[in-house]
Amino acid sequence: MAKLITDLELKSRIKDVKGNIKKGEYSQKEISCGSGLSLIIGKHTSTFRLQFIPKGHKSKVSKTIGEYPNISLAQAFKKSNEIRATYTEEKKAPLFSEYWNTWIDYYKNNVTKKTVQKTQSYYNKQLCKFNDFRLDEIEPQLVLDVFNSLEGISPSNKHDAICMLQQCLEYAQISLHLIDLNKPLLRGLIKYNFKRPSKEHMLWIHAEELKEKFFEMLDKETDKYRLFYLLCVLTGLRDGNINALKWSDIDFSNTESKYGVITISKENMKESENGDYKQPLTKYTSILLKRWKEQNYRDGDIYVFSGIRDKNKPLKIDYFRETIRAKEMNNYMTLHGLRTTFSTYMAQVEHKQGFNRDRIEEILAHKPKNISDVSRIYNQCGYLPEKMEILTYWHKYIVENQLTESYLELLQK
Repeated sequence: MAKLITDLELKSRIKDVKGNIKKGEYSQKEISCGSGLSLIIGKHTSTFRLQFIPKGHKSKVSKTIGEYPNISLAQAFKKSNEIRATYTEEKKAPLFSEYWNTWIDYYKNNVTKKTVQKTQSYYNKQLCKFNDFRLDEIEPQLVLDVFNSLEGISPSNKHDAICMLQQCLEYAQISLHLIDLNKPLLRGLIKYNFKRPSKEHMLWIHAEELKEKFFEMLDKETDKYRLFYLLCVLTGLRDGNINALKWSDIDFSNTESKYGVITISKENMKESENGDYKQPLTKYTSILLKRWKEQNYRDGDIYVFSGIRDKNKPLKIDYFRETIRAKEMNNYMTLHGLRTTFSTYMAQVEHKQGFNRDRIEEILAHKPKNISDVSRIYNQCGYLPEKMEILTYWHKYIVENQLTESYLELLQK
């Protein structure tokens, strides 16, 4: 084993190297401190690095320890020993059940609360099958066998759950050194056995087909269902956002727009980094929502589409989606596809009408392509007048050309 450098020797070497860097002989230099620890000396910073091949491993591990003199030589050696200890061959990886909470605690600091809840549902229904296995025992063949044995789980959900398992194992491998770094994990399995299926929600129809293929097909539904479907068409929002719309999200007296504003908290939006979502009410959406509130609001109602038994929860969205499936409309369209219908129609008229494409994307709750993240943070202008102009044009087209009599009745004051 190479002789360990002393603190006095290190300071002397640093002084010599700094002098040579100043003369231009080199831009940086690495000096050995012994036992796999070295100090990389640059013009402005000096960084400790540990390199070693753990017992039972084939490849070299390289870890940055910290910057000198913020971390002393003695502290760097101590940290090196701690890192080496995590790679001892005798150390056993924890059970998946024991590790899951560690992973969730880390993960929830980087994503929204809604994403954490979705991740936990993957664990409760699928990933809990690995609870009795140690992390280093979760091999691709085991994962393949477990997921092939699961019943009643859609291919899309299996794909998402395996991707989450992959992230979990990567964190254990790279950050906590609980799994051999050479282990390939599950990427090949995801790529070849559990590809994300082509999304059904991409099915859509043209705006000119809405009357025949959408409104006429749903003409006999109840007022609640017809209101829901009409709002999906008019607002361009995701059906999940319409279903979860609260009365507190709707301000009919908001002076930012003539008829009021819908404001949805960023925590309830898919593109949460865009901030709170705002859409101006038009004459048509204002009439729809006011009339519905006057006729159906019960004291204490939270949601526009309150649950049947519990008014503190929204009606299950599957009720609305199942109607589409029952009529076999899902063979050519889905509720999510109505967003494509709106976007495509606006693409056909935006140049002639002088509409800004960024405003159309904002109505769809997408991040505008022509606005940087920094600009979006500092520019809090909602562009409500521009959005109002776009939505009014769209709504007028729908009302005058695509609605059946039963849907027009919803707009009568």
